[in-house]
Amino acid sequence: SLEKNLTNRFQKVLDHPVLNAMAMFNHAKWPGTKAELGVAFNDKLELLYKPYRHFFETDETFEMVNDQWEEMAGEILSEPSLMGLKYHDLWARMLVEFGDKYPLPLRLVVISLLVPADTSECERIFSLMNDLKTSERSPMGQENLKNLRLRRTARRNNEHQWTRTSQAKCQNHQNNRVARRS
Repeated sequence: SLEKNLTNRFQKVLDHPVLNAMAMFNHAKWPGTKAELGVAFNDKLELLYKPYRHFFETDETFEMVNDQWEEMAGEILSEPSLMGLKYHDLWARMLVEFGDKYPLPLRLVVISLLVPADTSECERIFSLMNDLKTSERSPMGQENLKNLRLRRTARRNNEHQWTRTSQAKCQNHQNNRVARRS
């Protein structure tokens, strides 16, 4: 089945302790009280802090991160309007409205939000490259291939603002192709 295949394919990633610790930011699975929250996530927060401590100043200790985390999580738990938000909506709001108040734990939240959830973007790029680099175009150099990819992407986004240089390179490629056929 698809689920079994994906689980087997990504098992190492699924078992990675740092990635598992990032699940602590899913507020829908938090315990009901601030005291339970502190106990449940202290180890996970420390597990996240250690590999990413170079994103913190030397005087920004784990204890400071933990104190801000407990205060911020308590505020989220006590505010139904925050608890009712979807995952990305909550953290977007927290970053905008509380970024100055809780900068240390929100730094870890940002890191966790930057981890891609799937490989679809990479797969789209490979698919586009396969569409562009056909057998007829295989002698094409990397620069022309890059220009074609940019042009196709821009066309899909209805942004027909390529530079004269890119247009000239595409025209040169087309002229060369016509000349080779003659």
